[in-house]
Amino acid sequence: MLGAMLNRVATLRAEIAAFDAELGPELQDTTRRVVALVRLLEAPLVRVAELEQRLGRVIGSVEASTGRRWDGEAYECLAGQLGLLRVRSALKRLGLPQPAATRSALRASGRLPRSL
Repeated sequence: MLGAMLNRVATLRAEIAAFDAELGPELQDTTRRVVALVRLLEAPLVRVAELEQRLGRVIGSVEASTGRRWDGEAYECLAGQLGLLRVRSALKRLGLPQPAATRSALRASGRLPRSL
């Protein structure tokens, strides 16, 4: 069963390479680089989330000790000064270009024929 699937995939790769020989190697290289970059971002992103939670707790402590409540507008301005809004904006941009990873997504877009 696995051998048959591997043979089908090998045939498909060969047929694709006949049309665009550089596609497979270029895609593999690009995906390796993306995965490496994401791994580099994991720890700093976790740290940013921890620091933002810590900021929220400290603001709560400041409010409790001073008796003053800070509104959302002041918090957003502070978040901008501390770079949190730039991080949010960057992460939002990353969320936009999602690869069409599934066969059904490719078919729905009209880029993959129904017979495959």
